[in-house]
Amino acid sequence: MSMYVKVETQFRDIPALLVALSDLCPKWAPYLLWSDQSRPMYGYHGDLRPERANVVIPRSVVGGASNDIGFAKDENGQIVATISEYDQRSGGYGQPWMVSLKKQYAYRVVQRDQSRRGRTVRMERCAKTGKDQLVIEGIR
Repeated sequence: MSMYVKVETQFRDIPALLVALSDLCPKWAPYLLWSDQSRPMYGYHGDLRPERANVVIPRSVVGGASNDIGFAKDENGQIVATISEYDQRSGGYGQPWMVSLKKQYAYRVVQRDQSRRGRTVRMERCAKTGKDQLVIEGIR
């Protein structure tokens, strides 16, 4: 049995997180519904685990011999990801994926906040550095 690991994040904005998850994993979109009541999580054999989450991505959607992946709010209002060791190691949901999720989350937060000010935001790759950068247009 693969153990679940709690992955601390800086996420606090639920709508931005759900959109960022949908951006990275479009097939997850139908399951990205935040519930105020935590829901159970299941292992790859369909076994009920003690972990619970407000958003649960079923193992059948995560892929192969995967476990459910969950996101829940902790007592400090931060969102914590619950991802099995197996899915981090073999399923592609380890540290590089979390870095991509953090980047997409930040983009979605900035995009929403700037659009409220009448500005547009896009991500571009810098020709010199090869790194992604946010471009905000319409600044007054």
